[in-house]
Amino acid sequence: VTLRGGKTENDLTAVTNATKAQLERETYEFIKRVQTDYESDIFGFANALNARSPKDYKKISENFNEYFKRAEVKIDYRCAVDKTERLLG
Repeated sequence: VTLRGGKTENDLTAVTNATKAQLERETYEFIKRVQTDYESDIFGFANALNARSPKDYKKISENFNEYFKRAEVKIDYRCAVDKTERLLG
C-alpha cells in the first residue's frame, strides 16, 4: 500500500512504533525522576490505590512514600500516527 507522498504503510508503522517507544521512554524517565528526586506522588497513585483497594491502601498508607519510591510503574501507550507529511518529508 502506498500512502500520499509515496510513503508506504511500513513507513507509517515505523513512525508509529518510534513515537510509542519515545513516549514510553520519556514517561518512564520522568516517573523515575519524580520517585527518586522529588519523592512526591504528583500522579495520584495513592488516591487511585485507595479508590481501587482501600484495604491494601490502609496497610501501606503510613509509609506510602517509601512504597512509592520503589514502585514499579508499567505503561502501555496506544498511539496512532495518521499523517506523516512533516515527519517523512
